[in-house]
Amino acid sequence: LVAISNASVDEKMLQNIDEKIAEIDTEIKLLSYLNPQNLNEQKLLFLEHPQFSPRFVYRDLDLDITQLRNELKRIPEVNHELFPLFRRKIDELSRKLDLIESRSTTDFGAVSEALFGKVTRNLYQEALNFIREYLPNLKLDESEILDFKTSREAFRSFLDQHGLKHWSIKVLDDAVVDIQVTKRDSVLLKKGAEFRQNHLKALLAHEIGTHAFRLENGKMQPYRLLERGTAGYLRTEEGLAVWNQNQLGLNLGMKFLTPALLVVAVYMSNRMNFYDLYHYLKSTFEVDDDLAWKLCVKVKRGRENTAKNYGFTKDLLYFCGQKDIEKFSAKGGKISDLYLGKITIEDLKLVKSIEGIRPAKFLL
Repeated sequence: LVAISNASVDEKMLQNIDEKIAEIDTEIKLLSYLNPQNLNEQKLLFLEHPQFSPRFVYRDLDLDITQLRNELKRIPEVNHELFPLFRRKIDELSRKLDLIESRSTTDFGAVSEALFGKVTRNLYQEALNFIREYLPNLKLDESEILDFKTSREAFRSFLDQHGLKHWSIKVLDDAVVDIQVTKRDSVLLKKGAEFRQNHLKALLAHEIGTHAFRLENGKMQPYRLLERGTAGYLRTEEGLAVWNQNQLGLNLGMKFLTPALLVVAVYMSNRMNFYDLYHYLKSTFEVDDDLAWKLCVKVKRGRENTAKNYGFTKDLLYFCGQKDIEKFSAKGGKISDLYLGKITIEDLKLVKSIEGIRPAKFLL
């Protein structure tokens, strides 16, 4: 009876910890503090005068980092077999706070590497080899160009067809990317964005069929951690998203190479300023103006002065995650298992042992 009672107490404590972590994670809107707010203005200036590096402006830091750090420190240890999942998440949230606090400082690049990883020489070479293998025979995406209204309707239709009528589509005037899926049941579309038909199909698989579906499955699970995302889940999630879009077998043009190009861009961003990186990508890999700009923004966000040599390393996750998924599948892993929530491949054993875990309902 005592053992049962202790187990019950530990389980109750874990549920409380789960709620607290979800509450803190919801407050830490990482990219909202790292995405520039003056992109349209700086893009126009840069394309007219591509000899200078942009200066980015960010939202005010209205987050009480000290309070959130203290709340994380007060979370107790629990003698529960699942607690390692929560311990790793607590550590990750602490590193996210470090990253936000290091915004626009010389420490930013190093803190980013501590959170998302570093592009080693070997990883850089692997990405470079991938590009060199596929670039010479790359088939351009010459499918029909769909205007913003048609594209928005396609997203609405896909959501409705897959039981996500409660999801909303919001339009942003200024954004780093053309589309983004949030954990608040929203698809964010950049105003005026147009997509080729093949690209749109890939985005539906990538954004809705991966990010939204894993979120919805996570909501059904006993712990909110599987909805918010276990520590490091993003590498598996972005890898799965790339895997899903590639399974369509469509000509995607440079989008097929973008995960590898991002690894190269991250690596070179520590050696080049925005201006030099932009022209390096254009001259070396036949990247057009728009894609070169987007790649540079992704790896140079987080600081005001992009004339400095530093890199934001989050976007190495696409290429690394893609390789992880390929290995997982080759070894007989079930892709459907990765839809139990926002989890990593490494989490599977623990996650599948959770009492009351429900099979994925939303599958691509």
